[in-house]
Amino acid sequence: MKVLYGASEIRHAIDGLFRAGGRRVVLVAFVGDGADSYLPSPKGIQLVCCPDGAGTNPHALRQLMRRQVHVEFARKLHMKVYWSRLGAVVTSANLSHNGLGGGTNECGVLLGPGKVDIERLRRRVVSTKVTKAAMMRLDRDYTAKKPYIDDVPRPKRTKRLFSDWATDKYGTPWKLGWWTRDASPSRNARRVCQRVYGVPEPDDFISCRRGEYIEGDWVLSFKLDRRGVPKGFGWLHVDVVLRSPAGYDRDYPYEALQVHPLRRYGQTPFDVDGKFRSAFSRAAANLKVKDWKRLPSSIVPRPIMNGLRRFYAGSA
Repeated sequence: MKVLYGASEIRHAIDGLFRAGGRRVVLVAFVGDGADSYLPSPKGIQLVCCPDGAGTNPHALRQLMRRQVHVEFARKLHMKVYWSRLGAVVTSANLSHNGLGGGTNECGVLLGPGKVDIERLRRRVVSTKVTKAAMMRLDRDYTAKKPYIDDVPRPKRTKRLFSDWATDKYGTPWKLGWWTRDASPSRNARRVCQRVYGVPEPDDFISCRRGEYIEGDWVLSFKLDRRGVPKGFGWLHVDVVLRSPAGYDRDYPYEALQVHPLRRYGQTPFDVDGKFRSAFSRAAANLKVKDWKRLPSSIVPRPIMNGLRRFYAGSA
């Protein structure tokens, strides 16, 4: 047994165990920013973590899954074990910049081959496969907890195209939101922001129908001109949905509020670049304002999604 003093020694030990290939298992409470940089040759690693948004970053998990790490979820998981046929690291360090990058004081031990019965540990940890529904729950939990903790660094954004989202099995879900005239949040919305969140008014909002959006939703918002052409695309993250005061908007009597500036919510589903805007306009070219109003929900209609995929792939 070797005692590991600090993050650098722990990283070095994990690197030595995992570069050998073969079966490798990580049982860890939380997966945070930069997780993929601490797992050498990540393809095929079996990773089990706790789907708690206070510590596990869904964007970091998606990056690992894109690199063919096999991820499962387990509640009440607190151990941190990095195992391969060459031995195991048992440590206090989570799989994150904080844990393995020196952000917090950590220690651990390096044990030789056969010292840790990984099958016995796996039997104790009741895990489930990662599903889209589970990732959506983690997305909402993560965004609900992270933006309001000022001393926690915001997750860094990376460039992410619509094509990346379209080919990602676990891509962050998103909805549509549109308006035809500029408006201001209601007095009720301002009152809630002041009393609950300590800000004078929401950074962004959109009027909606009952049940159209829920907390944690990502909304691609845009304005329609008189011909029904979408312009001014942007992302909105839903923190809370409120009933508007009587008479505020008869057709859309609820308000979905984004309380803080967008930069505090981390990675958006994808970047809205010129190529995407062009593809979206072509996909929705036949829709007039009255057609948008008739849409049964804010979920992207299949014809628009199919057109988006086709026109985006075919554009230069």
